[in-house]
Amino acid sequence: MIKINIKTAVVFVFVFVAAIVSAQSAYAQNLLFSNDNNVSIGGNTYIIASGSAATSLAVSDTSITVTVPDQYTFTVFSTDRYLLNNDSNIAQQCTTALSKVVIAGPASVVITPSATACMAGGGSGSSGSVGTTTTTTTPTTTTTPTTTTTTTPTTTTTPTTTTTTTPTTTTQQLGPITISKPLNQMTRDELVSTLLKLILTLVLQGKISHL
Repeated sequence: MIKINIKTAVVFVFVFVAAIVSAQSAYAQNLLFSNDNNVSIGGNTYIIASGSAATSLAVSDTSITVTVPDQYTFTVFSTDRYLLNNDSNIAQQCTTALSKVVIAGPASVVITPSATACMAGGGSGSSGSVGTTTTTTTPTTTTTPTTTTTTTPTTTTTPTTTTTTTPTTTTQQLGPITISKPLNQMTRDELVSTLLKLILTLVLQGKISHL
């Protein structure tokens, strides 16, 4: 006959029950979402995706605290593409339509959304942050051309008209010679010269043969 020690039996039953409870706890989910569910955080709407599971869930005005059981996932997304920062550095997915974070169990995570749109195509970042867009502004310098006008003074030359008065010579005929002025206006030398010229001309013409 087999004798069973009572203490040994009690310990065995206790261990067996604890193992069963532990196994049930590991795979139990108190919340299983069969449809998309909206939650409001900071006045913005976020969505818990259909098919998500959790053993506990707490939504406050600033965050979502969730415990996900083993072999289950919990997905939160934003159609406004807001950042889904979290304390477990779980990478976010960002497209032109939405931002999303998928938590694989077992895990306990605090999601703290930010009302800042993520950059489409981003998939990783510190604390679940999705890419940052940096805008660099280059100053533009506009050069305005300067026109310099140089004025050259104009000198106007007025022509000077010089009038030269040519004395009018009145000639007179004295026999065969021409004299420039009357005899009474001639000087002594001019009279002597004129008389010599007259005598010489008359001699040459044969009108005076002997003086």
